[in-house]
Amino acid sequence: MDIDSKTLGRLGEDIAAEYVLGLGWSIVEENYRCRMGEIDIIACKGELLIFIEVKCRRSLAFGIPSESVTEKKQRHIRRTASFYLTEKMRIRKQFSDYRFRFDVIEVNFVHDSHRLSHIEDAFR
Repeated sequence: MDIDSKTLGRLGEDIAAEYVLGLGWSIVEENYRCRMGEIDIIACKGELLIFIEVKCRRSLAFGIPSESVTEKKQRHIRRTASFYLTEKMRIRKQFSDYRFRFDVIEVNFVHDSHRLSHIEDAFR
């Protein structure tokens, strides 16, 4: 697969979104951006809101994708999620009774196929 990393990331996010929908979850937002950062996918399962970081790799030479979700990256995602929840609750009282968690979806591209791995509750 000979594509640039931005295109690869978008393809991985599309695959992850398809996977999430296949689980029967609803996608609330994709590529949510604010001054705090970005969250790839925000999904909903009942009264559980799931903030999902999608990581893609063409090779495992530099480790598995989830290893790149460092403590610093986790802090950014948590702050962004907090901003998102504050904004939604302030505007529409949306998600005020919801629980939430942080998942990581890894998409490993090998030749012309991919392998997906889902890590639930990857960090707190």
